[in-house]
Amino acid sequence: MIIGIPIYEKVDLLDVAAPYEIFSLIKEFDKKLKPTVYLIAAKPGIIKTRDGFIMKPHKVFSEVPRLDVLWVPGGDPAALKKLMNDPARTYLNFLITRSREGPPRRVSLRRRPAPGAGWTAGRV
Repeated sequence: MIIGIPIYEKVDLLDVAAPYEIFSLIKEFDKKLKPTVYLIAAKPGIIKTRDGFIMKPHKVFSEVPRLDVLWVPGGDPAALKKLMNDPARTYLNFLITRSREGPPRRVSLRRRPAPGAGWTAGRV
């Protein structure tokens, strides 16, 4: 399973870090899914989150293989407005193109029925 998280200037750190960690841990609960999680951006280089945390994308939009899951994080409203009003539509075109690639595989996290058991990943 290939998961993409697009990042951009002033993205919300928690909207990136928490899903990245959760998606990366799926393999602990379901060995068949074998997730690969990519942070992706319009261009290579440093991205600063809303609170100044620095991260780098694994891939740029043009390098990303077909995605099974696309997680779109929120961020600073002014930064999002800038992305949405970009005349080149780089971010929007990426999201639109990727959403049209085909039906996504839906993954749900379900509670195991056994007392004290953790979460399990499965298809919906």
